Amino acid sequence: VRRFEAAAAAHPDAVAVTGEDEEGRPSSLTYAELNTRVNRLAALLRERGAAPERFVALALPRTTDLVVAVLAVLKTGAGYLPVD
Repeated sequence: VRRFEAAAAAHPDAVAVTGEDEEGRPSSLTYAELNTRVNRLAALLRERGAAPERFVALALPRTTDLVVAVLAVLKTGAGYLPVD
């Protein structure tokens, strides 16, 4: 998480992740966009109990949203469990 935050601060306009959205269209996020989405989701997860020594199950397709979710969980200090 620290490396991600450092990269986001150093290169906010650089592309951080590319892939597909939930509808299969090409999708990419800059570090600034990714960090904004990650912080928003991390705040919501904290409100719902995500914290160190807790786990969050992630049942998402392999899209850019999965990257957002994984980083958000890690920012809360919780662990994540990928579920297919």
